[in-house]
Amino acid sequence: MAGEKGNDVLKSWKEIAAYIDRDIRTCQRWEKELRLPILRISARRKASIFAYKTELDQWFVEKSRNGLLHRNSDGALTTEDSPLRDTMRRGIKFSLSRRLFVILTLIAVGAGIIIISNKNDAIPRDFKIDGSKLIILNDKKRQIGEFDTGLSDLLEESWYRRHFQNKKSPPEGNSPDFPWLVFRDINWDGIIEIFFVPNSEQIVGGGRLYCLDTNGEPRWLYNAGKEIGYGDRIFPKDFYIRGFDLFDLNQDGRTEILVISYAVGEYPTQIAILDSDGKLLSEYWNAGQISNYSVEDIDQDGRSEILLGGQNNEYQKGAFCILDPAAIRGGSPQSDPKYISKDMGPGTEQYYVLLPASELDEFFNPGISVGFFYILEGNRISIQLIPSCLLFYFTKRMELIEPRLGHYFERQYKDNLRQGKIQVPYNEKRIQEELRRGIRYWDGDKWVNTPTMNKFWLNR
Repeated sequence: MAGEKGNDVLKSWKEIAAYIDRDIRTCQRWEKELRLPILRISARRKASIFAYKTELDQWFVEKSRNGLLHRNSDGALTTEDSPLRDTMRRGIKFSLSRRLFVILTLIAVGAGIIIISNKNDAIPRDFKIDGSKLIILNDKKRQIGEFDTGLSDLLEESWYRRHFQNKKSPPEGNSPDFPWLVFRDINWDGIIEIFFVPNSEQIVGGGRLYCLDTNGEPRWLYNAGKEIGYGDRIFPKDFYIRGFDLFDLNQDGRTEILVISYAVGEYPTQIAILDSDGKLLSEYWNAGQISNYSVEDIDQDGRSEILLGGQNNEYQKGAFCILDPAAIRGGSPQSDPKYISKDMGPGTEQYYVLLPASELDEFFNPGISVGFFYILEGNRISIQLIPSCLLFYFTKRMELIEPRLGHYFERQYKDNLRQGKIQVPYNEKRIQEELRRGIRYWDGDKWVNTPTMNKFWLNR
């Protein structure tokens, strides 16, 4: 195996099984029981897997070595009772040429192990933040590279631990933490790239996404946002990257980058799609901040959709949006000219839904937002408002199944009622009925109260 040439990456269980000459089930069992070095694109259960030939080779060398060496009764390492010793006992005599072949083979294997070891030492596995610098570490915690941001107030390492590799869910009532630092082989060339957003205490200047090599040298830089007008206002090109993530959005075997950023202290949010070289492919703008995202194939047609949850500032309501990566452009549906940008046309959302606020949510106003949403069995969608934790259940076609108040919502409502902050008595059926009547869908021209897709898609 070590002598095989070509790309070092195996991209499926089938390729891995063929490479190590075992069936797929054996490979999967070895991963669980013997730590066969299998990697995944993300932490999701159904994420694509891959493996490096060099890591598989090293794993086999280690396991083979363990099979040849045994401990005797004194605890010392010996070849007694090993396969090699059994062969020698059978009296097989090696000719000089065979001995030379064995010696050369052992030298080659040893050299291969050294090469593999040196290559593995250069694979980024961890990091630390030291002042203004990102320090890149291998699995032995040794430095293999560094990148100096030039920021004297770069956020501390604990912040980046919260935003490392994958989106993370914080305690109840808060929106998730988006990635700021990701190690991923985005080009399937066997080399891991480092994607890094330098964020500082001052927030200003946090609109840069770097792609670095393992030494910390920049490959490309993406500057989020742009100067854009909404109504009579012009927002300067000073954006803050809330986070980013990596997906194969169009199932073409290439990884795209989803970047979510917003004007510092303001409402327009840019959802940008980049290719693996950092080139902007498409963008969508929302007149309010985005609190959560997901990429799911909710209609089971083999193509993923982008799901966005957040707030629409004009209506002061939670907003839920579904985008098709094949056609992303324009801005969120608005009525007030103050929230309409002259720099873009209508949005191409499949669905854009406004979620109504209860008396409890209005008490929290203007902090109402869609914080979490989940794809449930049967492709039902559960959407939660924060901070009230009010739940809405929809079908995959955004037909309301039911609003659900929940224990947390009821407790908070009654606590605020006792304190005189809410005047309307708690009545579950009344609240649910008001919520049902309050849902609005954008049909491409106007808001309607029946489940409706944007006419952009109905007319295609």
